[in-house]
Amino acid sequence: MTKNIIIKTSVQKRFDSFMAHGRVLFFSAPCGFGKTVLADALLRGRNVLRQSAADPDCAIPPSAQDWDILLIDDLQFMQEEAGQQMVWQ
Repeated sequence: MTKNIIIKTSVQKRFDSFMAHGRVLFFSAPCGFGKTVLADALLRGRNVLRQSAADPDCAIPPSAQDWDILLIDDLQFMQEEAGQQMVWQ
């Protein structure tokens, strides 16, 4: 099954600006609004390490090794304050 995803021009422009200048991009919307699908579409073809904060073994790696972009999904499950602080630094 092929998914057709339409990304609003304003979202694409903000993402492109983030990629050129930013460090952390945070998507916030209610459950089921397509945040993960949007992230997957925007990051298609890039070297991404994907992790889920819902995974008990989730840890933020100290530095990029075999990846250029770190995608952390389900951030609401990250309970450890040190992990939260590392994301926002």
